[in-house]
Amino acid sequence: LCYAVLAHSGLDQAVVLAAGHSTELLIAGLFLYRGWSGASILAASERPLYAAVGLHMTGMQLAFALDVIFSTSYRRQYIEREDVSNDFVRLSEQLGVSMDVFIILVLITALAVPWLSYLATCHQARWRRILNRLFGT
Repeated sequence: LCYAVLAHSGLDQAVVLAAGHSTELLIAGLFLYRGWSGASILAASERPLYAAVGLHMTGMQLAFALDVIFSTSYRRQYIEREDVSNDFVRLSEQLGVSMDVFIILVLITALAVPWLSYLATCHQARWRRILNRLFGT
């Protein structure tokens, strides 16, 4: 139902354009959660690796957003790459919204990911009970 609404409204392309950064932050959050909680870990050495990769992925998104916001040369390079129309440039053109809105959303989300992963770890028993009630086993 959601996809049908998105496809007929033309917003499906906006979702595709935002999916790269969003998915990277989602995976970073999952890795941080696994590193902190020990969920789905087969060997103890996986925990610090998951945490390191999650922090690195989050840091890369933070660095990207901060560079686009504060470095005029990096911003210009991002906008004016040859033979490539970047995701946030296309997204801002498609939706008629400033690119800064999307960059700030990436920044806020990247800052929130470690905290949300930590909260998910702290409240793991509670949300697992809720999911078990909703979906069964």
